[in-house]
Amino acid sequence: MKKNISVSVIVPAYNEEGNIEAAISGVIQEVKKTTENYEIVVVNDGSTDKTAQIVKQKFSNNKHVILIDRKINFGLAYTFLEGLKNAKKDYITVFHGDNDASPVTVRQMITNAYKADIISTYPAHKRSRSIPRI
Repeated sequence: MKKNISVSVIVPAYNEEGNIEAAISGVIQEVKKTTENYEIVVVNDGSTDKTAQIVKQKFSNNKHVILIDRKINFGLAYTFLEGLKNAKKDYITVFHGDNDASPVTVRQMITNAYKADIISTYPAHKRSRSIPRI
């Protein structure tokens, strides 16, 4: 059942040409199960590969997908802040462009949004992340 909730999903991406299409498609599939009032704010953080081109090619006809194409890499924190500045919906979450989590987690967070002030995910397999990412 869809609720009247508006959600911005920030997707930080740096050199994710092999992952970005699946990441965005997975988020769209799961978010649509919860609400029709959503946007996906993809922030390309100065990728040197085809990340931005893939987003433009695959999602240019989708009014829910917004691409912010930064030409210089400033890192994850700045990329997230750029996404926050451009997010226009009531609730905001993040799903990384490397597609390292299940997009089902986005739907679960949206479904539980009314239950707490902050709902967050955490990596189940910390060994797959560097120390700074943990």
